[in-house]
Amino acid sequence: MQCIELCAGMGGMALGLNNAGFSHALCLENNEKCIKTLKNNGIHNAVLQDVCKFEYDTSEKKNDEIHLVAGGVPCQGFSNAGLHMGEHDPRNLWNDAIRIVRDVNPRAFFFENAQSMLGPKHLNYLNEIVTAFESMNYRVWKHKVDMSLYGCPQKRVRLFLIGIRSEFAHKYDKPITNPKHTKTVRMVISDLVPFENDHVFHTARACVYKGHTPSVLDKPSKTIVAGTHGCGGGTNTIQLDDGSVRYYTPREMARIQMFPDTFVLPTTWTDTVKQLGNAVPPPVVCMFAKAIRHAIE
Repeated sequence: MQCIELCAGMGGMALGLNNAGFSHALCLENNEKCIKTLKNNGIHNAVLQDVCKFEYDTSEKKNDEIHLVAGGVPCQGFSNAGLHMGEHDPRNLWNDAIRIVRDVNPRAFFFENAQSMLGPKHLNYLNEIVTAFESMNYRVWKHKVDMSLYGCPQKRVRLFLIGIRSEFAHKYDKPITNPKHTKTVRMVISDLVPFENDHVFHTARACVYKGHTPSVLDKPSKTIVAGTHGCGGGTNTIQLDDGSVRYYTPREMARIQMFPDTFVLPTTWTDTVKQLGNAVPPPVVCMFAKAIRHAIE
């Protein structure tokens, strides 16, 4: 089954979709560094292009050629960490996502965004988005997904907006959570060998103060975020058994985001943090993508 992915980032959703049996007819991203990461990891249909300028050629469309439209529509306007501009944020691409789904007419769509879209400040706008998709004959689910309940070793909560055309919707079932499979930081990073495979320690000193505390080894990590130095809440730092605190290494962050060790990371710590902090864990994407594929096959 073929998909078009919008706002692909470094490839977390792409990897999850591929592992669920979807192949990319096209993968759009407007950041050159992310395009390089995508291509370095086998996403050869990655194209440097703004989603707002993308036009799907309906004259060449074959019946059901594209089965899924997916992507991580920019969340900065809706994130609790941003300026809360919501639908008025210049980076908001929901209208373009709706337009592309309308033009492509896939059997399903799968978009990821900030959980705060489900909150009172942005819920009316989210419902407008849902109504627009429903007018195209999609049944829509607004899933609030806690990644830690799907085997991810971090407390990362996101909105998964999934739509399936009405004739297939009855076969869709949300993947079941399993709290017993919750993983801790120690479980996923303890076997890493220092200075091998991007397990390289950052030289900057990690600070601890009120409201800025590290993750601990025997619980799921705080959310990996796209900030570098001084990121909110100490989210990209870890407290070790001896009480010392340091930044996660690139490979530790990749493992916490559930990327395989074979995944080629960017060459700088800053680029790695920015890309990983905006990524979605591939195995969690895969679970939901498999449920979608089962419904639309």
